[in-house]
Amino acid sequence: MDIWTYMNTVASSIKSDWLYTVCWGYGSSGCFHDDFFNESIDDQIVTNVDKHGNYASYAKNLSISLAWGLGTENKELKEPWTQVFSDKNARMYFLDFFYNGALVYRETVVTVDDGRCILPLPKQVLDENDQTKVIEYRTNPVLNNILRLVNSFFSRYDYDEYIKLSGIKIADSSYPVL
Repeated sequence: MDIWTYMNTVASSIKSDWLYTVCWGYGSSGCFHDDFFNESIDDQIVTNVDKHGNYASYAKNLSISLAWGLGTENKELKEPWTQVFSDKNARMYFLDFFYNGALVYRETVVTVDDGRCILPLPKQVLDENDQTKVIEYRTNPVLNNILRLVNSFFSRYDYDEYIKLSGIKIADSSYPVL
């Protein structure tokens, strides 16, 4: 299976095709894709662990799985498109794509409105005459469909409404970009 077939399989699937597991909170199990990192605290090196909070396996082909919630150090994002929601809190996380347990692709995504929705980190389209001016934010239709699926696992909010509010345009382009 090539990466484009993999992504199109995920993008064309629906929630009932997946086995979803929450990897945090009471009674949950680990996702077993931990990220260990060191940081300096008070002149001492401390090892920490971060992990995905959510995991889904494709029931029609258990070689395919997704995990999301592992932070990019829980990095806050303040962009014009993230400030249109009632809660301005937006953070970047990873959405990881696994095949037979091996990481095959990693996408940076953004939780907006205090975690109510996960949106793509859009590509910026700059004004041809002023390369400092963003004229549009875009994402790919395949990634858009994947994130609609991911949101269906945990959110009661309308993903398409969030895309519309954000002003992110869906533009045809190759996905994933290697």
